[in-house]
Amino acid sequence: MVSAWANENHLVLGQVKVEEKSNEITAIPKLLEVLYLTNCIVTIDAMGYQVEIAKIRNSKMGFVFQAFNLLPHETVLQNVKLPLIYSDKPESEWDKLAEEAVISVGLAHRMHHRAVQLSGGEKQRVAIARALVNSPDVIFADEPTGNLDSKSGQAIIEIIQKLNTEKGHTIILITHETYTAEYAQRIIRLLDGQIESDEPVKNRKTVSSDVFIK
Repeated sequence: MVSAWANENHLVLGQVKVEEKSNEITAIPKLLEVLYLTNCIVTIDAMGYQVEIAKIRNSKMGFVFQAFNLLPHETVLQNVKLPLIYSDKPESEWDKLAEEAVISVGLAHRMHHRAVQLSGGEKQRVAIARALVNSPDVIFADEPTGNLDSKSGQAIIEIIQKLNTEKGHTIILITHETYTAEYAQRIIRLLDGQIESDEPVKNRKTVSSDVFIK
């Protein structure tokens, strides 16, 4: 059960219960970035207990944003390491974990470049690597292709699908694009804070065989 509040008394998303299957991609069109609102208080009802999402999102959730949200003058490696600073993982392991995440999205050759030197598609790959670095249970991808040209967007969505099909990551994909949503196993549509429909994708699009994911 998830509730999202923009402030103390304004409910943005009603209490919505979604039974998310592991190892699945679920597309949610027009979610209005509800999980990422400024000053948003998000709570999860886990076995009857209310837990602030901030306490668990670092270890259990990965986030990929439309605007990348990278530190522009830090390197690819430094950006990917950021979630580890707030984790329980020993500092001695940070470089190795970040390097593995960068390599997994095909950016080993850009590892020591600053984010400002990257293309839009490369920046989104860095964002995906950052989301992966803590091995989260679920990855939320908020309009991950929204700021990209069609070719770069296609490459990103194919990487995301391969993370699911080959690596077993559960993906929640927020998108306005029907084409992008069709890479998921199911599409959940929301209206006025409630689920309007929850349907499997009948003719799911699949990735090409040469997408780079190790």
